[in-house]
Amino acid sequence: MKDVEERLGLTREKLVAMALLLGCDYLPKGVPGVGVERAVKLMNSLPSCNILERWGCLLGKLLNKLEQCFRAVLYLFCLLDWSKLI
Repeated sequence: MKDVEERLGLTREKLVAMALLLGCDYLPKGVPGVGVERAVKLMNSLPSCNILERWGCLLGKLLNKLEQCFRAVLYLFCLLDWSKLI
C-alpha cells in the first residue's frame, strides 16, 4: 500500500473512491467518460478530506429526494378516481 501511495499519491480511501468512479461491484459500469487517467487526476486534485463520507452524504441526499418523489407519486396515485379512468 505504501508503494501505491508514493507512486500515485493516492491513499487507501482515494483508491476506493476511484474504484467507484471506474466500476466495481457496487457500481459495475462506473461513471461514463471517466477513465483511469481522469480518475487519478480527480483524486489527486481533491483535498485529503473524507471522500467516502462525502460520497455517502451525496447518495443519502439523492435517496431522500427519490423517496420524496415516490411519496408524491403515491399520494397522487391514491387521489385519482380510478372508476372514471377505466
